[in-house]
Amino acid sequence: MSSLLQELKEGGIIRDFLPASDLSFQDIVEGIDFFIVYIDSTRYRICPLSVTGRRWLEEHKLRHPEIPVIDIEENDTAASVKSKIMEAINHR
Repeated sequence: MSSLLQELKEGGIIRDFLPASDLSFQDIVEGIDFFIVYIDSTRYRICPLSVTGRRWLEEHKLRHPEIPVIDIEENDTAASVKSKIMEAINHR
């Protein structure tokens, strides 16, 4: 996942990203895996993002409705995961 976010950063699509620390408050309580920094018009914005498998998607959405969540499966391509990331950011 970090490599795909790095590609989005290098491509100028996002400004930066920061993974939440393992077992941190953001990881355990808030369900956040990454913070994505992007520019909306002329301001920097931060989008928290949760990443999970399809099996846990609905549970994550119920527990943390304010946090965008994407599901990643084994057969997802890099392009499809990048698309899911961008969709999560755009719906913020």
